[in-house]
Amino acid sequence: MARLTPITSRGAQTGGARRRGVPEATIAAIREGHSCGVPPEDAQIVEFTRQLMLKHRVDDASAKALRARFGDEGFIQLTGTTGYYSMLAM
Repeated sequence: MARLTPITSRGAQTGGARRRGVPEATIAAIREGHSCGVPPEDAQIVEFTRQLMLKHRVDDASAKALRARFGDEGFIQLTGTTGYYSMLAM
């Protein structure tokens, strides 16, 4: 079974991220696989996505923090969007 690489799953969205004002430091950190220089509100989402994609689960603290931030509906939308883009990358 093939495993997605960071380039495969992240490279296609860079232009859209820039057009939507995502800081260059955030784009670079995602591409390079770290969170240094990423604003805390973005780092929270990046870490959630990494956990979901690499471990197929999210720790309770991350889930609780995102549910508090976005509510249940927003949390479900974030999870669904992550899964959708993962599927497109295949």
